[in-house]
Amino acid sequence: MRSPNNERSLSLEQGVFVIEFYTRWCGTCRAVTRHLMELEDEMGFNGILIDVEQLPVVAKSFLIRGVPVIILLQDGIDLGRISGSLTKEEIRAWLLDFGVL
Repeated sequence: MRSPNNERSLSLEQGVFVIEFYTRWCGTCRAVTRHLMELEDEMGFNGILIDVEQLPVVAKSFLIRGVPVIILLQDGIDLGRISGSLTKEEIRAWLLDFGVL
């Protein structure tokens, strides 16, 4: 999973992206990140991690109010969101429901 914290620009306008909004101190976020990293390898999507404390403007633009939050984007369109303490299989099932992966 990539973190845009040190990238100058990241275009989300073309392709499918799974974005996790998190904080470093959040234990639930760390577990969800591990699941997403494994799923990224297994399912072949583009994963992006956004630390809401380092990029608050980005978090605000996505209307993030709590963490962890996972957003599925296709060609810049927000297809759906899921949040909270999730198992790997719950995340996989949620992603597959959209039929874009």
